[in-house]
Amino acid sequence: MARPVIYFDWDGTLGDSMDLCLGEIRLALKRMGLHEVEEEKIRACNGPTHEESVGVLGLDPAIGPEFLRQRRIAEQELIPQLLTVYPGTEQMLASLSQIADLAIVSNGQADYIRTSVEIMGYARYFTRLQASIPGLGKTEVLRKMLEEMQPERACLVGDRRTDIEAGYANALPTLAVTYGYGEAQEFLHATARAGSVAAAQHMLETWVALGHFGENET
Repeated sequence: MARPVIYFDWDGTLGDSMDLCLGEIRLALKRMGLHEVEEEKIRACNGPTHEESVGVLGLDPAIGPEFLRQRRIAEQELIPQLLTVYPGTEQMLASLSQIADLAIVSNGQADYIRTSVEIMGYARYFTRLQASIPGLGKTEVLRKMLEEMQPERACLVGDRRTDIEAGYANALPTLAVTYGYGEAQEFLHATARAGSVAAAQHMLETWVALGHFGENET
């Protein structure tokens, strides 16, 4: 029997990347000689795709390509310094990888996801790393992955509205992790909620064994 597949978002679900997001955008703006942007707007860029961040920051679309180039350069420089993970993440991945295939579906760039999992030593836990695809939202990217991988059984884990909606739209049971960057109203379509990595691990182990997440856990 084929193993079930667990699809994980990265930012706010496994990786605690807010400091990295703040640092890379500020560095990119500085290198381009642009004015500083208020922190609230920069924080709002952690979740959307890089392309979408140009509009979130209120930048002139004409300088968007150069800003994105500078942001990617800054990101690669700062990942080793500023990217962290939530406590218990490696324990969860090590346990789950014994009973399920694990995959990442992220709005991040391919080089960011690859570098992140390599630096953290997590590459061995994942069967696939899926970054954003220009022109496609997470719902469409997840649908493409499902069509290609053809899992007999799958679920999705994420912390933002786009994650939950992607799972819901693709008829997957979806676990919202409430310790990430999402607000309560973003979890309306989630099947269940976990308030810690330990809770998420337990609920995902339950899903693999029994086909459901059990009760919400804090």
